[in-house]
Amino acid sequence: MLKDALSFDHLKSNVTIHGPILPEPVLIIATIPLGNSLKLVGKGLMTNQV
Repeated sequence: MLKDALSFDHLKSNVTIHGPILPEPVLIIATIPLGNSLKLVGKGLMTNQV
């Protein structure tokens, strides 16, 4: 497992995430559990796109 990887517990509303696959920092609006996965709904902080 990656040293800096987050668990699903860290991914919740009002948390900002960023990383190499995201074009900009994203504010998480909602999380939706999908079996062993998690769907994130977020808003880009630079473009305000949801």
